[in-house]
Amino acid sequence: MIARLRILTRKSKLNFGKHSELTVQRMLELHRHKELIKYYFTKSPINFTDDILDELKLTKEYRIDKPSINWSMYNKFNENSYYYHNRNESTGGSDKLIKSNRISKEELVRQNRGLNR
Repeated sequence: MIARLRILTRKSKLNFGKHSELTVQRMLELHRHKELIKYYFTKSPINFTDDILDELKLTKEYRIDKPSINWSMYNKFNENSYYYHNRNESTGGSDKLIKSNRISKEELVRQNRGLNR
């Protein structure tokens, strides 16, 4: 069997996985960098153009010869990755949400009618 290498550009549709209908550009806009990186390392025939690899912060030391897969390089990249270690504190996820005081519906009705206590 001959492996057919696909070099994906920004306009290319993925045509595999759960994001099969999305283009690479749309995946980048949706901040799905981690999925694209995983596809790069774990899907043998999938490669990206150099500008996309640069945007994904895949430096020359992490690039692999295609068509091939390399789980050890993927794990090494994840250990040293920007996406896991250098995140700005202000962009935290749901664990960083500030709990707000909930106002009851009754209190909101009072405020709207000007009947504050």
